[in-house]
Formats: sequence, structure tokens, C-alpha cells
Amino acid sequence: MKFIKENKECIITTIYVRCSALERLELWEELKYIADNHQVLWIIGGDFNVILASDEKWGGLTFTQNEATNFDSCINNCALNDVNYYGSRYTWWNERIKEEFHAKIKRVKKVLSEWSRLTFGNIFQNIATLEDVIKVKKVQFEIQPLADNRTHIHKTKVELKRWMEIEEDFWKQKAGMRWFSEGDKNS
Repeated sequence: MKFIKENKECIITTIYVRCSALERLELWEELKYIADNHQVLWIIGGDFNVILASDEKWGGLTFTQNEATNFDSCINNCALNDVNYYGSRYTWWNERIKEEFHAKIKRVKKVLSEWSRLTFGNIFQNIATLEDVIKVKKVQFEIQPLADNRTHIHKTKVELKRWMEIEEDFWKQKAGMRWFSEGDKNS
């Protein structure tokens, strides 16, 4: 997801990586590409299905130093910071992961929805209002074809374009979330 407020951009990426080492290597390359081409605040989190140290796991498959080194290189190449985790050391313990994950996603969704509402307001209402303002300003320009009126129309059109780009990002994100939850069956 990408958020823009007052020319400040933030990208939030959620990750679930398959257990295949090859697929993880491909993802590390994609993340490096994003990091190299987007110089903005980037929050990335999720399940990378790899750990940095052997003491981060208990049971299951054997710890592989090579995979940990590749993951560490990805973190460093993308200039990411590994934040400390608080909570149950082994999140899958007692099959609680689904309930905990869904509860956390709900909390994050609520916080992001509130932030979006406070930051952007009603995108669709803003667009409709600006379209109405442009109509009024065009009528004013027909009555008084002054440079000042033309400037007002131009500034309002620029503002409308910005809101339409925000709306387009909204629909792209909505489509991406729908694809994420429904998969290919919605295409």
C-alpha cells in the first residue's frame, strides 16, 4: 500500500514467503529493486519463513546458515531495520497463530482506516466538490475572462488531478486486497 500526505510518501508492504528457498531468493531481489527505486519511508513486515539465528526456532527443519545469510543480506541491501518482536517467542505454538494473526490484522486495519480518514477525508466527496468548483470557476471565467480566474481554474484542476490519483491508488489497493483474499478467482 502506498500513502501520500503533503508530498510525504509511505509504503507499507506485508509479506508471506513460501518455504521454498528459491522463491525467497526471488523475493529478496524484488525487495532490493523496490528499495533501490523508491526512496521513501518503507514499513515491511510479515512472515518471511526464514530466521537470522538458530536460537529463533525450536524443532522443525534444520536451521540453514546460508538462508539466514541471504536474508541478512536482503535486510542490509534494502537498508531495513529488524525491529524487536514482543510476545510469544514461538508464534505458532498451540495453533494460536490464526486467531492472533487475525486479531492483529483487524487492529492494523482499524488504525490504518482511521489514519486514512483523518489524512484524506472522503476522497470521492473531495473529487465531486472540486469538479463542481471547476464548473463554477469556468462560468466565472466566461463572465470575466481575467488571468486571475484562469489561474484559479488551473489550480483547481491540478488539485482535482491529485485527488484523482489518490482515488486511482485507492482502487488499485482495493483490487490488490481483493486478489489477495480471493486469489485468481476474481479476475
